[in-house]
Amino acid sequence: WGQTDMMRYLAFAIAMIALPITAQAEEFCPKGNMLAKKKPHAKVRVTHQGRLTDNVMPGEGEVWNGKHSALLKGSSASVTYKFSKPTRVRALLFQGDNNDTYQVSTSLDGKEFPPIWSIPAHPRSGMRMRLAQNLDAPARFIRLDKPKGDGSYSVGEFQAFCKQPKLWPPSVDIKAAGAPKKDKDARKKRMGIYKM
Repeated sequence: WGQTDMMRYLAFAIAMIALPITAQAEEFCPKGNMLAKKKPHAKVRVTHQGRLTDNVMPGEGEVWNGKHSALLKGSSASVTYKFSKPTRVRALLFQGDNNDTYQVSTSLDGKEFPPIWSIPAHPRSGMRMRLAQNLDAPARFIRLDKPKGDGSYSVGEFQAFCKQPKLWPPSVDIKAAGAPKKDKDARKKRMGIYKM
């Protein structure tokens, strides 16, 4: 072989090695909700966390602390999920109490979590859906945190998509919220409403 043949062979070999890695990175973009039935990788001050990803949420406008809502106890509460491989987050669905805000962040290394969506408050009362589209965030981890508002925080459903479904918002099972829990948070929220 001449030097030119050797260079061509090396270039071909490098391309063949790089191709599966590139294809693998591009291929992991699963259809549907990537958080479906997923358990948290980590959580801080969250109760009933299974309700976040069970594809069930209370009806729009229902009580904040019914039997289909996860409760986040204070502004330091957070929940983090880990994907099996690095992927991209392009669309999000969130349902939570109307008068609170949250933040969604992603990470590749599990250490740095730059925010990708600041979930706004909703003008109408009760549990309310918010949607984010046209995102393009690399992610091995996704985190929901930084609740701010009246101190009583709840989430009915949290979903993440690499490919936004053609049906948007996606289909989610709606169930009656049931009677509100009688706890200190509920009382505090009622007192806040009366004061307003």
